[in-house]
Amino acid sequence: MLPGIDTKIERIEKNELYSSKIYNQLKLLIITGQIKPGTIINEREYSKLLDVSRTPLRDALRLLENEGWIEQVGKNRKIAVLMWKDILELFEIREPLDILCFELAFPKVTPEHIGHLRKIIEEMDIFAVRNANDYYTLMKMDTSFHNYFALITGNSQLIKIQDSISEKVVRSSVLSMKYSMHGGRNFAADHIGILQSVEEGDLEKGKELLHIHYGSWKKRLLVIPERLNFDPQDGDAEIKEEFIKSN
Repeated sequence: MLPGIDTKIERIEKNELYSSKIYNQLKLLIITGQIKPGTIINEREYSKLLDVSRTPLRDALRLLENEGWIEQVGKNRKIAVLMWKDILELFEIREPLDILCFELAFPKVTPEHIGHLRKIIEEMDIFAVRNANDYYTLMKMDTSFHNYFALITGNSQLIKIQDSISEKVVRSSVLSMKYSMHGGRNFAADHIGILQSVEEGDLEKGKELLHIHYGSWKKRLLVIPERLNFDPQDGDAEIKEEFIKSN
């Protein structure tokens, strides 16, 4: 096992989703910080770690590079360093995008949709009690809750846009929890209020609760410049410290 990696590596079966599973496993290790930003990718070592051949590994690495998780520096591939400007750009689009999804979905919500959203919250609540420091899984649950409103809209373009930033939102949210020392035990509470607003048919209340929810997310992220000692207006600042590890 490579240094710093403590997640159990699941055996990847050789089927039509082979490269996709390698891609997902590597992205998990990147997002949770078990492969640190700036790390040079040694194909031989990662092929051995994942127990896969070089060809599908390279396919997965190319996809990660296309999405910005990996960058080519000279002859080497490295894990891309998260820049503060990446966070600032998410500040600009996440709240208005999610509120748009919420507004468009609101008149289309069915009892089945409400049941699904309630199930996500219940699972989040149970998980948080037992695994309050597993920020990665909690943030995946959070993102699945908000992205579900995009699915309800049925707008394929909106769904694609949401999907395109989801992992970056998770990555930034993991950071927000780590650096703010914010425990995840009560994380489901915000989502309960948002769901109640849907059940009550109160669109404006739901939008206000979403605004508060994202305000808390931004506030936690704004601790990072202070903790890492850089100007919050400096978009070129690099966030190099190791992310929280999943349990």
